[in-house]
Amino acid sequence: MQFKTVALSLFVALATADDISDLAAQIPSCAQSCWSSSAKQAGRRHHPLKALLRRRRADRRRHLQLADRRRKQAEREQRANLALELDMTRAQRDLARKQVEILTGQVRELQALNTKLVARLGREGISLDDESTSSLGSGGLTPGYLSRSATEQDLKARPN
Repeated sequence: MQFKTVALSLFVALATADDISDLAAQIPSCAQSCWSSSAKQAGRRHHPLKALLRRRRADRRRHLQLADRRRKQAEREQRANLALELDMTRAQRDLARKQVEILTGQVRELQALNTKLVARLGREGISLDDESTSSLGSGGLTPGYLSRSATEQDLKARPN
């Protein structure tokens, strides 16, 4: 009931006032302070829609920050995995180089030993004769003669 009275008196005041300054002049001074403080409080109150929008914006911001953190973590993990793979590949390369080095040294030793054996056989009068061993058909050693390996014989027999 009291609300109806206030609303009706406000409606009558609006109808008789020429502009807003006339209306403000009709309000008593104690009511003006109440009116201004009420207006300030009404402005401070949060409208439910505005609060919902604020929450949505904050949630969106948090979601974007979380997605950004996840992306950065994935990039860090990928870089770490690539660095580990690179280290493993380098270790394999170094191991292969070492094996090549060892095998090269072994080949040199075997070549030197072969040269010594051929020189010794030459001094002792044992000859390497491919024609005599291949004519025998056995392909093996005959007394007084040494034969070359089968692969060397095959390579010499094939024309390029």
